[in-house]
Amino acid sequence: MKAALKTVLFGMAFLHSVFYIVLYKVFKVRYAAVATMIAPISGRYGMYVRESYYKHTLARCGRNLQVGYGAFIVYSDVEIGDNCAIEEYCIISKCRIGDNVILSARCSVMSGGNHHDVDDLQTPFRYSNGELRRVILGDNLWIGTHAVIMNDVSSHSVVGAGAVVTRVFEPYSVIGGVPAKLIRKRGGVPSETLG
Repeated sequence: MKAALKTVLFGMAFLHSVFYIVLYKVFKVRYAAVATMIAPISGRYGMYVRESYYKHTLARCGRNLQVGYGAFIVYSDVEIGDNCAIEEYCIISKCRIGDNVILSARCSVMSGGNHHDVDDLQTPFRYSNGELRRVILGDNLWIGTHAVIMNDVSSHSVVGAGAVVTRVFEPYSVIGGVPAKLIRKRGGVPSETLG
């Protein structure tokens, strides 16, 4: 009975997502605008609508994607692996996300760290052109709530709550702070340097 109900709910969510898919693909509504329309659909049904929309519109979307209430993906060229959870109110910009990644609530994955030209004194920031780059998130990551990811995160790592990641660390790292620094290695894995 539970499996049948899930199938019916997912089927209804797919039909609902077709409206948003058409908005983006046929009527060329900006990707982020459509994504924010589906972000506030609540409950399991909302998760299914978002999963279906992203499966049909992202450059790559693996199996078992969960996108929580209020979370959205800004660009269609995002790639997501299998078994990923993007929890409530996350904002995902240009990135490639590996398999088995947990992005806890209210995380932001930025398109690098230089979105606006800070040295151009003539152009308002709203119109300035910075460097947008694709951030790479490896496999098997746990990224804590309110973390801001501005650089790549190596596989098998943990990013502490509220951390601001501005540089790359070795795999199996536990990092935290503002800006993030190496706290320790996971599972006794040796590290060349701490810091």
